[in-house]
Amino acid sequence: MPELPEVEIMTENLRGWIANHRLREFEVLDDKLVLAGDPAELGGRRVGKVRRVAKYTVVELGDTTG
Repeated sequence: MPELPEVEIMTENLRGWIANHRLREFEVLDDKLVLAGDPAELGGRRVGKVRRVAKYTVVELGDTTG
């Protein structure tokens, strides 16, 4: 059993729902959650990997082309 099964289940579900889709709109509730760039410029980017790191779900963004 994973260390945090609820985080693993949420990550797997999120991966199935949004992986390889393009962001249209989103809301950043905590500025510390965005590591690089202006959140206003993230629209239109494709969702890359969705993975779990310890107790966090990490959503990596791809490019804006394609």
